Order: sequence, then structure tokens, then C-alpha cells
Amino acid sequence: MIIKPSNLASSRREFLQGLFPAGALLYSGCGLLSASSRLQNKPAKHKFLEDSGLTMREAFRFAFLWTYIPMMQALAAQIGREKLVEMVKEATGIYWAQQTRSFAQRLQKKDRDAFFSMDTLETTIDNAEHRKHFWSRAITTQSIEDTPKSYEMKVTECLWAQTFREANAGDIGFASICYGDEAMAAAFDQRLKFIRTKALMKGDDCCHFRYVWEG
Repeated sequence: MIIKPSNLASSRREFLQGLFPAGALLYSGCGLLSASSRLQNKPAKHKFLEDSGLTMREAFRFAFLWTYIPMMQALAAQIGREKLVEMVKEATGIYWAQQTRSFAQRLQKKDRDAFFSMDTLETTIDNAEHRKHFWSRAITTQSIEDTPKSYEMKVTECLWAQTFREANAGDIGFASICYGDEAMAAAFDQRLKFIRTKALMKGDDCCHFRYVWEG
């Protein structure tokens, strides 16, 4: 999970658009048309653009517990859990490596700050303030070290981890959500090393990441 050092609430994992149900980002902060707007005869928003009325937890449960996790568990029952997890890891790695390489090709130079600017990748949440709102409520982070050559942080709360572990699917969640971190760092530049010592998805008390820029 890339968490931009300059703004921990704005970050990485505009996570796995290719594998996630669209409902993952239902809570995009779109508000209902105000009374003052109606008085000004502004056109009403289409119902698809209205606020869903869901809490963050409800949105995550709707996105994952209703369809994604049950489907993955059904596939695991057919082909084997271990095989399914490895297949999801491979798909996650391919997707995020492709996205990262495409992003890196547009850069004039590749360094640590450029890597952490990847929250500018196209996402299903177009408005920067809405992305910030979403990320600040989906995870709780703590910065430990921030230098020109390294960045270390903890994630102490994560709605992805909470949702997948609630369904006894932390292994599927790690493969779907967390594994992209390794793929992104490796695809961006061989000098960037990603180290993960703990993961909430695996039942640890936090996610502990360290990014080191060698050279």
C-alpha cells in the first residue's frame, strides 16, 4: 500500500480496480443536491451520482462480503485454496506491475518522491478531495521514518483487512489487496526495495512497511 509521505491520507491503493467490484468505492463523497441548488434551477444529479448513504464499513461489506469474497471462496473450493491464492497473487502482481511501468514511463526522472506520487494514477474516484476523504477513513496510519532515502510506516487500522478477516478470507485479501505493494515497488525501479514485516491481513497487530531507495 503506497502511502504518500507528504499526505498519509492520500495514497496508494486505489486498490485493484481490475479485480474489485465497482462497489468498493461507493463511498466517494458525492453529496445530494442541496435545496439552494434546486432553487437556482440547476439540473438534478442522476441517481447513480447521488450519495449512497452507506457508512465506510457498510460500503466495504457490500463490495466484498456480498460478492467478491464468496466467489473467491467458491473458486477455492473447486481448485484448492492454495492454488486460488497463488493465482490471485499472480493476477494482482501483473496488474500493478503494468500500471506502475506505464506510470514510470511518463516520468522525467524516477526517485522516491516520484514513486509516492502514484496516487495521481487514474482511479474510479476522480476528485482529489474525495480520494483524500476516502483514504483517511479507510485506513489509520502512523509515519515512523521519512528521509530522502527511506520511508517507514505502520497501518494500525484497515477496512480491507477488517472485512476480509471477518469472512475468514485474510489469505485471499492479502493476495488481492496487499500483494500489489511488492509488485509496484519491483516494477518501478530495481533500486527501490520494499520490506513488509507485518500485515493486518495476516492477523498481525499492524501493517509495517519500509521503502528503501538504494543508490
